[in-house]
Amino acid sequence: MMDTSQINFPINTFTHLIDQCENICLEISGLTDSSLVANLAKNMILPSFEKNVTNSLDKNDYNKLTQMVDSSKYILKSCKPILGFIRPSVLSFIIVAEKQLTGSILFKNVNFQPEKYFEQYAKIKRYEITQLETIEQQIDLICMPNLAFDKSIEILKQSIDGFYVTDSIDMLLNYRNQNLALLKSEVYSDSTMILRNIGMAEGIDNLIKERPTFIIIGAAHLPYEHGVLNLLTKKGYIIKPYTINLNKV
Repeated sequence: MMDTSQINFPINTFTHLIDQCENICLEISGLTDSSLVANLAKNMILPSFEKNVTNSLDKNDYNKLTQMVDSSKYILKSCKPILGFIRPSVLSFIIVAEKQLTGSILFKNVNFQPEKYFEQYAKIKRYEITQLETIEQQIDLICMPNLAFDKSIEILKQSIDGFYVTDSIDMLLNYRNQNLALLKSEVYSDSTMILRNIGMAEGIDNLIKERPTFIIIGAAHLPYEHGVLNLLTKKGYIIKPYTINLNKV
């Protein structure tokens, strides 16, 4: 998601490259499919309300959470009407995203979503669209439906505490400067991230052996030892950067 008042996103550069390949690969396709989005939304809600965020957080943590929601300018504010019914793991995911947006000197508005835009572009051109992950994998990642409730509450508490810790990395500023240090390197010791990157590298390897493919994945998957770029290098590929001016002109 981008604030195009702060980042000059060169759409024509990418559509030209997509036209050369005549097919694209996304982390997940179908983001423009309302039924898939509805399925994700459904899984964000607790299956039973006997245990929920409202009655499971201690008073101090719950007050911190409600203060975050009340002061939110971005994603968290939409959670207020259903705060007690959202899975704790989902709230944790949203809090981390809110922190990244709040902590950036660049971020003001969400007004462009490249992945959706280019998927729709490929559909109009009737190019083949493939994906590296499934909607079920994305739901498991965000919603963690099989995670024990008490464990998900602990993860939520960590996110609440972490929200107030100053982070030295401005993710969006680094993105605009094309610096791939988007998150702290410790994040990449997370087994979930490593496994996703390995799966993406395998999928990309299989795709581009067959034909040129324009691949769109989140930039946080690219850097560090277990990042997709290094994993592809180990498979024998030569990685060359394509420099683009993202500074607002």
